[in-house]
Amino acid sequence: MYLVQIKCAVRSELSKKIQWSLTQRDVNLIKLLMPVWSWFYRYYFQVKTDGWHHIPTEGKVLLVGSHNGGMASPDLVMMMYDWFSRFGTERLVYGLMHPYAWKVSPEIAQLAQKVGAIIAHPKMAIAAFDMGASVLVYPGGQYDMFRPHSQRYKINFADNKGFIKLALKQEVPIVPLISVGAHDTLIV
Repeated sequence: MYLVQIKCAVRSELSKKIQWSLTQRDVNLIKLLMPVWSWFYRYYFQVKTDGWHHIPTEGKVLLVGSHNGGMASPDLVMMMYDWFSRFGTERLVYGLMHPYAWKVSPEIAQLAQKVGAIIAHPKMAIAAFDMGASVLVYPGGQYDMFRPHSQRYKINFADNKGFIKLALKQEVPIVPLISVGAHDTLIV
């Protein structure tokens, strides 16, 4: 029993250290996942995007998105796939992920970190910008993700405005991302 407690404590400490890191991103894993994401993008979700010409081909931006469709929400992964398809896997982009994800499933959170997820905290976003990376944030989080089907065409940022201060402080442009459609697959 004592060994199990030690193992859990060590795992917890390791998880805390990893989630506050920008070094876990694994370009080779991202490249390995691209064909899988491509299939989901083209055939399963049938994603259509436009407006990419508004994103500078170099430099950093703050991508601000609306979540869509509950736990099955494909918008983050499909956005990352789109980014890598257009700009390559070497152009740094990090997606802010709620700290609770590390508590619910440290294994899945660590996998997400390997494809560019970092803990949703201003210090992490600033550190990413300092590296020259772009940052992807969904300010509404679970409130936006689980809004009722009747509100599927409305964005709910839940009064979270920290992204505006972050963009102003870092002097980066805000690029809005709007996701629609996934609410029709899971009616809340």
